Amino acid sequence: MELSKTKIFAEFSAGIFGGTVLGIAAFLAMTTYGGNYGCWSSIDSLFGTVGYESCGSFGALTGVLVGALLAMILFSKAKITNYTKVAIYLLLGAFILPFLYGVIIFWPPFEDGDLLLVPPVILTFMAFSVIPSLLITGAINWRKLWKF
Repeated sequence: MELSKTKIFAEFSAGIFGGTVLGIAAFLAMTTYGGNYGCWSSIDSLFGTVGYESCGSFGALTGVLVGALLAMILFSKAKITNYTKVAIYLLLGAFILPFLYGVIIFWPPFEDGDLLLVPPVILTFMAFSVIPSLLITGAINWRKLWKF
């Protein structure tokens, strides 16, 4: 079986997509939970903060890791013929879907400046999703990569 560089890039893009989308969702869910009910004492001590800050950090971290892993597992099971097109769609989706969420939540735009914060936050989640995606892609394909 020949290793395709476009397939590796598509797996990497799937990890970025899953990490970004699930990272943002887990961040928002855990921030809400921590703000309303407080966070667990072990997580508070781990992150050095209390309440919504520690729960939000925990949610973002676990969401990015689980999202990248889950997306790459699902992607590897799918039967895809055009990996380049899929990789481009996944990278665009990783930015556009959370941005649309920000536009819907903070409508009307630019009223209090919250919409100006959404794109940098999305780019930060995408940047944090690169690390687990790169590690998981390398772990999945390490035997094949040494044969080049």
